[in-house]
Amino acid sequence: MSSKILCLTSIIPINLQLYYYINYNIINNNLFLISIFSTIFSVGLWCDPINNRNKLIHKLDGACARFLMIYILYNKFIDIKKEINNFLINYFIILFLFYKSNYYSSIEWCSNIHIFYHTLAHISCIYLLYDIMLI
Repeated sequence: MSSKILCLTSIIPINLQLYYYINYNIINNNLFLISIFSTIFSVGLWCDPINNRNKLIHKLDGACARFLMIYILYNKFIDIKKEINNFLINYFIILFLFYKSNYYSSIEWCSNIHIFYHTLAHISCIYLLYDIMLI
C-alpha cells in the first residue's frame, strides 16, 4: 500500500470545509485554520515518509493532529445541538486506529499494515469532520 493515499486523505478535510463554505456559507474559522496547518504538515510528511520519519515535519504533523483532535472534542462538548454518542464512538475509533498505526509504525515504518491503519484513521477523521460540519 502506498503512502500517497495518505497525501490524498490529508487534503480531503480542507476540500470538505470549502465545499460547506461555498455551498452553505458555513465555516468554523478556527477549525479551518488548524486544518490548513494540519494539511500542510500531513502532506509534507506523507509525500516522502521515509526521509521525513524523524524530522521536524513529522513532529509538527503529530502535534497539529493531536491539537486538532482536542479542539474538535472540546467544541463537540460545548455544542448541545448534536447527539454526542455517535461522535464519541467515532472519536474513540479514531484514537484506536491511530494507536494501531503507531504500533505498526514502530515495528516497520511505512509497512502495509501501518499505512492501512493510518489511512483508516484519516478516513474516520474525515467522517468526524463531516459530522461536526453539520452543526
